Amino acid sequence: MPGNRSRVFVFVVEDEAGKRLDALIASSFPEISRTIAGRLIREGVIRVNESIKKPSFRVNADDFVTGRIPDEQPF
Repeated sequence: MPGNRSRVFVFVVEDEAGKRLDALIASSFPEISRTIAGRLIREGVIRVNESIKKPSFRVNADDFVTGRIPDEQPF
């Protein structure tokens, strides 16, 4: 179904602390690139603890990352 979206729920554990937000999303959801993850983060679609962050934001243990990823990426 066009327009479907995957929900993002990532609870950051100690081993992931210090990772860039865009890298965390790209490694957690291999169907999207780090570039697309960065765009979604800049647009506020993906947030950390309900706050808009930059793609370069370094996540902390116990952060909660939420949002939605479009199933189909436009070219």
